[in-house]
Amino acid sequence: MENTDLILADDFCLHHHVSYTFITQLYDAGLVEVVTIDERHFLPVDKLTEVEKLVNFHTDLDVNVEGIEVIANMLLQMKALQRQLRETQNRLGLYED
Repeated sequence: MENTDLILADDFCLHHHVSYTFITQLYDAGLVEVVTIDERHFLPVDKLTEVEKLVNFHTDLDVNVEGIEVIANMLLQMKALQRQLRETQNRLGLYED
């Protein structure tokens, strides 16, 4: 991963008005990826949308990290179920014609 694909975590925190401790808690919960280069912490640019969504849960809805973890897991399960439903509907369509 090139450095151009990374954003300094401190810059992200400053822009989104959250502490780096919050990002660390998300990382410890396995919800975000943090890349360390020369003792500096970075977030991958391609994951920023997901990180911003988690930050919004925290800042806009006042959800703590444990709650964010539950929400993230439920969203993953929902996506998996939607994918299964779509696949089942596609297979069913073969028999309906």
